[in-house]
Amino acid sequence: MSLFPAKLRALREPHLSQSELAEHLGLTDRSHIAHIETETRLGRDAASLLVCIKIARLFDVSTDWLLRDTISVLPLPPFQIIKLPVNGVNIAHFADRLRYQCKRRNWTTTDLLTALSRQPDTATVTRRTLNYLQRGERLPSIRLAVILADVFELPLDYLLDERIPINIPLFYRH
Repeated sequence: MSLFPAKLRALREPHLSQSELAEHLGLTDRSHIAHIETETRLGRDAASLLVCIKIARLFDVSTDWLLRDTISVLPLPPFQIIKLPVNGVNIAHFADRLRYQCKRRNWTTTDLLTALSRQPDTATVTRRTLNYLQRGERLPSIRLAVILADVFELPLDYLLDERIPINIPLFYRH
Protein backbone atom coordinates (compact mmCIF):
# COMPACT_ATOMS: atom_id res chain seq x y z
CA MET A 1 0.00 0.00 0.00
CA SER A 2 1.34 3.41 -0.99
CA LEU A 3 1.94 6.19 1.54
CA PHE A 4 0.92 8.83 -1.03
CA PRO A 5 -2.77 8.96 0.06
CA ALA A 6 -1.81 9.47 3.71
CA LYS A 7 0.72 12.14 2.78
CA LEU A 8 -1.84 13.97 0.68
CA ARG A 9 -4.41 13.87 3.50
CA ALA A 10 -1.80 15.10 6.00
CA LEU A 11 -1.04 18.09 3.76
CA ARG A 12 -4.62 18.86 2.78
CA GLU A 13 -6.80 18.32 5.86
CA PRO A 14 -5.63 21.19 8.05
CA HIS A 15 -5.98 23.72 5.23
CA LEU A 16 -8.26 22.68 2.37
CA SER A 17 -11.34 20.64 1.66
CA GLN A 18 -11.22 18.06 -1.13
CA SER A 19 -13.25 20.45 -3.29
CA GLU A 20 -10.86 23.34 -2.67
CA LEU A 21 -7.85 21.16 -3.48
CA ALA A 22 -9.49 19.94 -6.68
CA GLU A 23 -10.14 23.56 -7.67
CA HIS A 24 -6.50 24.57 -7.00
CA LEU A 25 -5.33 21.66 -9.15
CA GLY A 26 -7.69 22.43 -12.01
CA LEU A 27 -9.71 19.23 -11.54
CA THR A 28 -13.41 19.24 -12.32
CA ASP A 29 -14.65 17.82 -9.01
CA ARG A 30 -13.55 16.61 -5.60
CA SER A 31 -14.22 12.94 -6.36
CA HIS A 32 -10.80 12.67 -7.99
CA ILE A 33 -9.18 13.75 -4.69
CA ALA A 34 -11.43 11.33 -2.77
CA HIS A 35 -10.30 8.48 -5.06
CA ILE A 36 -6.65 9.37 -4.52
CA GLU A 37 -7.00 9.59 -0.73
CA THR A 38 -8.83 6.27 -0.47
CA GLU A 39 -6.83 4.48 -3.20
CA THR A 40 -9.96 3.36 -5.00
CA ARG A 41 -9.81 3.13 -8.75
CA LEU A 42 -10.01 -0.50 -9.80
CA GLY A 43 -6.40 -1.27 -8.97
CA ARG A 44 -4.93 1.62 -11.00
CA ASP A 45 -3.16 4.64 -9.63
CA ALA A 46 -5.85 7.23 -9.07
CA ALA A 47 -3.33 10.04 -9.38
CA SER A 48 -1.40 10.67 -12.55
CA LEU A 49 2.17 11.86 -12.37
CA LEU A 50 1.02 15.26 -13.61
CA VAL A 51 -1.46 15.58 -10.70
CA CYS A 52 1.31 14.60 -8.27
CA ILE A 53 3.60 17.28 -9.69
CA LYS A 54 0.81 19.84 -9.28
CA ILE A 55 0.23 18.73 -5.66
CA ALA A 56 3.95 19.03 -4.87
CA ARG A 57 3.98 22.51 -6.42
CA LEU A 58 0.86 23.64 -4.59
CA PHE A 59 2.15 22.59 -1.17
CA ASP A 60 5.80 23.35 -2.06
CA VAL A 61 7.01 19.90 -1.02
CA SER A 62 9.45 17.53 -2.65
CA THR A 63 8.09 14.93 -5.06
CA ASP A 64 10.54 12.55 -3.40
CA TRP A 65 8.76 13.00 -0.04
CA LEU A 66 5.35 12.82 -1.68
CA LEU A 67 5.88 9.72 -3.85
CA ARG A 68 8.59 7.60 -2.23
CA ASP A 69 7.25 5.04 0.22
CA THR A 70 10.71 4.83 1.80
CA ILE A 71 10.11 8.29 3.31
CA SER A 72 7.57 8.27 6.13
CA VAL A 73 4.53 10.52 6.40
CA LEU A 74 5.64 12.02 9.72
CA PRO A 75 7.23 14.31 10.42
CA LEU A 76 5.65 16.46 7.75
CA PRO A 77 8.17 18.51 5.82
CA PRO A 78 7.83 22.26 6.27
CA PHE A 79 5.34 23.41 3.69
CA GLN A 80 3.12 26.24 2.73
CA ILE A 81 0.32 26.52 0.25
CA ILE A 82 1.63 28.66 -2.55
CA LYS A 83 -0.14 29.95 -5.59
CA LEU A 84 2.22 28.73 -8.29
CA PRO A 85 0.76 28.29 -11.76
CA VAL A 86 0.10 24.59 -11.17
CA ASN A 87 -1.95 24.25 -14.33
CA GLY A 88 1.02 25.42 -16.38
CA VAL A 89 3.39 22.62 -15.37
CA ASN A 90 5.90 22.05 -18.18
CA ILE A 91 6.21 18.31 -18.73
CA ALA A 92 8.46 18.43 -21.81
CA HIS A 93 11.54 18.80 -19.62
CA PHE A 94 11.16 15.19 -18.39
CA ALA A 95 12.18 13.93 -21.84
CA ASP A 96 15.09 16.37 -21.96
CA ARG A 97 16.36 15.16 -18.60
CA LEU A 98 15.93 11.50 -19.49
CA ARG A 99 17.94 12.00 -22.70
CA TYR A 100 20.53 14.12 -20.87
CA GLN A 101 21.10 11.47 -18.19
CA CYS A 102 21.45 8.72 -20.81
CA LYS A 103 23.91 10.84 -22.80
CA ARG A 104 25.91 11.64 -19.64
CA ARG A 105 26.35 7.90 -19.08
CA ASN A 106 26.81 7.09 -22.79
CA TRP A 107 23.74 4.85 -22.56
CA THR A 108 21.67 3.73 -25.49
CA THR A 109 18.02 2.80 -25.10
CA THR A 110 19.21 -0.82 -24.82
CA ASP A 111 21.55 0.14 -21.96
CA LEU A 112 18.69 1.88 -20.16
CA LEU A 113 16.45 -1.17 -20.66
CA THR A 114 19.23 -3.35 -19.22
CA ALA A 115 19.57 -1.09 -16.18
CA LEU A 116 15.79 -1.10 -15.72
CA SER A 117 15.66 -4.90 -15.98
CA ARG A 118 17.73 -5.06 -12.78
CA GLN A 119 14.96 -3.23 -10.90
CA PRO A 120 11.88 -4.97 -9.46
CA ASP A 121 8.55 -4.63 -11.28
CA THR A 122 9.93 -3.38 -14.60
CA ALA A 123 9.02 -6.35 -16.80
CA THR A 124 6.43 -4.28 -18.67
CA VAL A 125 8.85 -1.50 -19.65
CA THR A 126 9.54 -1.80 -23.36
CA ARG A 127 11.77 -0.06 -25.88
CA ARG A 128 8.63 1.57 -27.30
CA THR A 129 7.72 2.97 -23.85
CA LEU A 130 11.20 4.44 -23.45
CA ASN A 131 11.09 5.92 -26.95
CA TYR A 132 7.78 7.66 -26.12
CA LEU A 133 9.31 9.02 -22.90
CA GLN A 134 12.51 10.19 -24.59
CA ARG A 135 10.54 12.00 -27.31
CA GLY A 136 8.30 13.69 -24.73
CA GLU A 137 5.15 12.05 -26.05
CA ARG A 138 4.20 10.62 -22.65
CA LEU A 139 4.92 10.97 -18.99
CA PRO A 140 5.82 7.80 -17.12
CA SER A 141 3.65 6.26 -14.46
CA ILE A 142 4.47 7.27 -10.90
CA ARG A 143 6.10 3.87 -10.33
CA LEU A 144 8.31 4.16 -13.45
CA ALA A 145 9.33 7.75 -12.61
CA VAL A 146 10.54 6.59 -9.17
CA ILE A 147 12.38 3.63 -10.72
CA LEU A 148 14.07 5.86 -13.32
CA ALA A 149 15.21 8.24 -10.57
CA ASP A 150 16.63 5.22 -8.71
CA VAL A 151 18.42 3.90 -11.81
CA PHE A 152 20.05 7.30 -12.38
CA GLU A 153 20.61 7.70 -8.61
CA LEU A 154 18.90 11.09 -8.72
CA PRO A 155 16.21 12.81 -6.69
CA LEU A 156 12.82 12.48 -8.29
CA ASP A 157 12.54 16.27 -8.17
CA TYR A 158 15.41 16.52 -10.68
CA LEU A 159 13.39 14.59 -13.26
CA LEU A 160 10.08 16.34 -12.54
CA ASP A 161 10.84 19.97 -11.66
CA GLU A 162 11.97 22.18 -14.52
CA ARG A 163 13.12 24.80 -12.01
CA ILE A 164 16.17 22.63 -11.22
CA PRO A 165 18.93 23.21 -13.81
CA ILE A 166 19.44 20.21 -16.11
CA ASN A 167 23.23 20.18 -15.85
CA ILE A 168 23.56 20.54 -12.07
CA PRO A 169 25.80 17.81 -10.63
CA LEU A 170 23.56 15.74 -8.37
CA PHE A 171 24.46 12.76 -6.26
CA TYR A 172 21.65 11.11 -4.42
CA ARG A 173 20.97 7.88 -2.65
CA HIS A 174 17.55 7.34 -1.14
